[in-house]
Amino acid sequence: MRDSSSRISRTRSDGAAILAACFAAVAAALLLTWLGSDAYESVLGVTHPTAATSAVVVLGYLAWRITVQRRWIPSGSGGHKGYGMAVSIGFALTVPVMVVDYLGGFRPDINASAPDSLLFYPSVALLAEFAFHMTPLALAAVTVRLWASAARPLEGIALVVAATLEPVLQVVWGQEYSPTWANIYTGIHLLVFNVVGLYLLRRYGFLRVYLYRVSYYAVWHIAWGYVRVELLFSA
Repeated sequence: MRDSSSRISRTRSDGAAILAACFAAVAAALLLTWLGSDAYESVLGVTHPTAATSAVVVLGYLAWRITVQRRWIPSGSGGHKGYGMAVSIGFALTVPVMVVDYLGGFRPDINASAPDSLLFYPSVALLAEFAFHMTPLALAAVTVRLWASAARPLEGIALVVAATLEPVLQVVWGQEYSPTWANIYTGIHLLVFNVVGLYLLRRYGFLRVYLYRVSYYAVWHIAWGYVRVELLFSA
């Protein structure tokens, strides 16, 4: 009984934090759009940023609820477990990709510019986690309800899709913009990034993997993104 009450409490606590992140993501899209920023064009194309962000966070939150109810991911670990690991690995994984950038692997305009980046990347990090990780897991979890005998194969397929979706899309997109060697590295790098993210998601819950991605974006896209143009392309 105590374990059940504790789990419900953790679910409510994490749910409130995730809802807050959802509202913040929509608010960021609304504000940046109102200010005339074009930051979202790189990920959403011509789709209206506020409408698209709102749709993704609604579906993503529902996906989180489904996977928690199916116990495919934890509602959230107690205390501060996993937070330090998420931040540390997120920071560490930026080092090799910055080396690739320094060696000429990426074009100058790959990052949103400051100060838009301060709002854009935390918002996009949430959209990415919902789209690449939560959606495949939730779709598989819903299918399992109708086809219980295929639970383990479907869960395995969902994990493979969740691990490979972002790397594949990035490599396809990058063929036009990066040297072949850099594009191959990007695919491998993002596969590692997503495998680690799924470990954090399955071991500690959604907030840890979101913090992991935000930590990575904070260094790679925001901090490094601020200095890289002047450092690498000013000559």
